[in-house]
Amino acid sequence: MFKRLIGISIIVLVLYVLYLFSKIYLQPPDPIGTQEVQQPPKEEVEVYKIYDFSFSKYNMSGTKELEIEGKSADMFAKIVRLDNVIAKAYAEDVPVTITADTGMFDKTTSLVQLRDNVVATTDDGARLTSQALDIRTDTNTVETDQLAEVFKDTLHLQGIGAICDQKIQRAQFKRNVKLTVERDGADDGDVKKGQVVVTCDGPLDIDYETGLANFSDNVIAVDENGILKSDKMDVYYDKDAGDVEKIYAYGNVIILQDESKTYCDNVLYLAREGKTILGGEPESFVIPKDD
Repeated sequence: MFKRLIGISIIVLVLYVLYLFSKIYLQPPDPIGTQEVQQPPKEEVEVYKIYDFSFSKYNMSGTKELEIEGKSADMFAKIVRLDNVIAKAYAEDVPVTITADTGMFDKTTSLVQLRDNVVATTDDGARLTSQALDIRTDTNTVETDQLAEVFKDTLHLQGIGAICDQKIQRAQFKRNVKLTVERDGADDGDVKKGQVVVTCDGPLDIDYETGLANFSDNVIAVDENGILKSDKMDVYYDKDAGDVEKIYAYGNVIILQDESKTYCDNVLYLAREGKTILGGEPESFVIPKDD
């Protein structure tokens, strides 16, 4: 009798262990799609919309470097996107005022990028236009890699790619440069009387303060007296009189005037008098007229 009870107990124990095993290890898997998958959290960027935005930046000495206003601004972690922008960059307490349709201010680098219908003006009447312009407070410059035009006094300068100081007194244009000096006068073909047009492949360096422009690579100057070509050309501008005083050309110089063609090493052209002083060993040829 005792042995029978022990055998029954062992059987019951074995059956219980088998039951527990089936509950733990032999459960069927959940149907596909019912298990919850833990997704990594997405990084969230907070954006704030501000209307009538205004911001000023000062240097370590407390002097104002930059002032920006916008009709509206989207505030991101590192940048501010602006609409209907008015920016003022201060150089020696004389600001250049720049307007644009849109813009971006980088909080970490203080770089200001202005886009679409950008116009920069100074207190002395200089004006720069482009579709893109960057303001760099670290170098006190404005620059673009697109077509830019500068209007100052009687000068109209244009080219692709430009960098200027914030007062638009000194500038460098990279390529496809054209300078036109406008003066009142009667039309004389493609060039007005008293007008001088200088083109080059670039670059061009110009200093409005000293009145000197240095043209490089395939330079061509045209006025009512003729055409002057050279590798390089220095144009001296009289800002008080508002005209070109003289031109010094050097390197493969060619002068086309009336019915003559002259080759020389260098030439000094006195624009007001219409006189040329040839250098090196000049050679002149008569251009025959077509019958």
